Amino acid sequence: GQVVVRAEAHRDVLFIGRLKHEKGPDLAAAAAAKAGVPIKFAGIGPMQADLETRWPEARLLGWKSHGQIAELSSSSRMLVMPSRWAEPYGMVAGEALWSGLPVIASRKAYLANEIAEAGAGLSVDTDDVDAFASAIRAIASDDALAQSMSERAYGATRHLGNTLADWEQKHATFYESLL
Repeated sequence: GQVVVRAEAHRDVLFIGRLKHEKGPDLAAAAAAKAGVPIKFAGIGPMQADLETRWPEARLLGWKSHGQIAELSSSSRMLVMPSRWAEPYGMVAGEALWSGLPVIASRKAYLANEIAEAGAGLSVDTDDVDAFASAIRAIASDDALAQSMSERAYGATRHLGNTLADWEQKHATFYESLL
């Protein structure tokens, strides 16, 4: 299969999810601003007005469908997942990785180490805005690194979870076993 996203050809940081404190959209906005890299947000939530006020340069795109998110991913450099609390499993991260989008994940996310070990992104303390900004800058400023992470994301992360079709199949099988 072909890499869907050519991360090295794009510049934007992408955040997908609810704009609420525990998901850390403010950390993403602050780090992207500090790194001097444009950021776009796909999602809605209680922090929207605060983000618009504090980071007017950030692009808040509102709620997006699955197809629209795929389009946004294909025009981005990296996805950020700066959750303040442990994320048991980020479906967003899995789908981004499998399309070839490098991921910067909070060290608190269960997938963070595996993403970093696969060479598909970075695991950082996203509560530390300087460290987070450095990670964004590292991928933003190095096309070869972005390309290699994109290829590794696409080719070396399938084992990290289930596609939507896999989930549906597993749920169907489970429910059938109960009947």
